[in-house]
Amino acid sequence: MESLIIGCLIFAALLLAWMLFEAHSTRVINGNCEIKDLPEAFSGKKIFFISDIHRRKISRALDHALKQADWIVIGGDLLERGVPRERIEENLRYLKRYGPLFFVYGNNDYDMPKNDLLKLLEQEDAEVLDNSSVKIQEGDSELFFAGIDDCAAGTPDSRKALKEAEGCTVLIVHNPDYAYQLKEEQISGLSLILSGHTHGGQIRLGPFGIRQKGGWYSLKGVPLLISNGYGATHIPLRLCAPAQTHLITLTRKVYTAKDIRYTHFK
Repeated sequence: MESLIIGCLIFAALLLAWMLFEAHSTRVINGNCEIKDLPEAFSGKKIFFISDIHRRKISRALDHALKQADWIVIGGDLLERGVPRERIEENLRYLKRYGPLFFVYGNNDYDMPKNDLLKLLEQEDAEVLDNSSVKIQEGDSELFFAGIDDCAAGTPDSRKALKEAEGCTVLIVHNPDYAYQLKEEQISGLSLILSGHTHGGQIRLGPFGIRQKGGWYSLKGVPLLISNGYGATHIPLRLCAPAQTHLITLTRKVYTAKDIRYTHFK
């Protein structure tokens, strides 16, 4: 009996150590995203996507991935209540060193007065996508980044966010639940959706978790990324939902004969 108890304690200690490691690990998930209407000028461009930083100090182990990025996107929850202002500034300053910085609000970002956070973001020249979009120009080609305010703590307005986006559009929305609520005509005008918030369930028992597992999904044919996020919330532990960031290479979707549907007229 005593050996069984000791064995259980050792197992619990090892499991806890692993959960701590998973919560504080630094992973970059590399992948290509095929976009059907991507202008040739943007083919091969890379987005570094990080969400749900919360209390973490961003590891310098991300240097290699950030050096490859053309744009850096923060998908919300840059902070939470109790995070020192200096750490927020340091994280923003670090990311900004590597390229243009884009930001959308998450629910925990409202733990700091909005004007105070806005000043920090402006200080690092971050483009705040608060129910708005920005156009990126490469010669005659255009790519739009659009962002929607958080649906739990903010005032999301998808119509306003997408109003000026008239072309290939990357939408950033912190909570993927809101993406599923978009109207079909809005979704059809998008090229890629980036989100976080769920932490992949954070602590999962095999395939079971309280939230959707992170990964790539398809929303009416539009690629949707739900990130596990970089930090953790409530407790600094993860299981079967490791911390992650993403380096996404945009590629053009090449159509073949099997992609074309023919209509026959009599």
